[in-house]
Amino acid sequence: LTVDPATGDLLVLDRGGRPPQAAAPSIVTVRPDPLTVTRTKLTSVREPLSLAVEPDGTLLLGDGGDQDPAGPDGFAGTLRRIDRHTTPWTETALLPAANPLVAPTGLVRTRAGTLYVLDAGLKPFFPSTDDPFICPVAEHAAIYVVDLTASPPTVVRTTGPGQFVYPTGMTAAGDDLIVSDPGQPRHLGLS
Repeated sequence: LTVDPATGDLLVLDRGGRPPQAAAPSIVTVRPDPLTVTRTKLTSVREPLSLAVEPDGTLLLGDGGDQDPAGPDGFAGTLRRIDRHTTPWTETALLPAANPLVAPTGLVRTRAGTLYVLDAGLKPFFPSTDDPFICPVAEHAAIYVVDLTASPPTVVRTTGPGQFVYPTGMTAAGDDLIVSDPGQPRHLGLS
């Protein structure tokens, strides 16, 4: 959920189903005056986890990728640029397949232009009801600095292990980052 500062539109990232259902992602644009609601389906996004508006109006989206990867080639998540200036919208993966992101749950660009990415480090991001403690990927949750202008883009971890449990969102207030971390999710039958 974010607001486009240029238009005042509310942009809602909709997963399109509850786990364990496969995601059917879309972005819902709510224009306040006159009130209109438009849904745009996303075609390349597998597990939408975060959304941010860039200064030029394009969107950055954190994609957790395949939640049941067959092997190491499917372990990484990615960032995608969604260009809303084209019809249909274009979706471009911004990071190489081998990158340290797993579950990018927060995206923030500071006023200095630095892109910070909050990553929960878990795949699947939503725990399985059958085996809630079995994950193909279980990395330490962290904040990364991502430089998309480098060739290839760089992804550098800025926080150490044990700083977060299950971080689900992030925002910036001036030069400070504010992270939402509700802790370990409750599982049915377990206390």
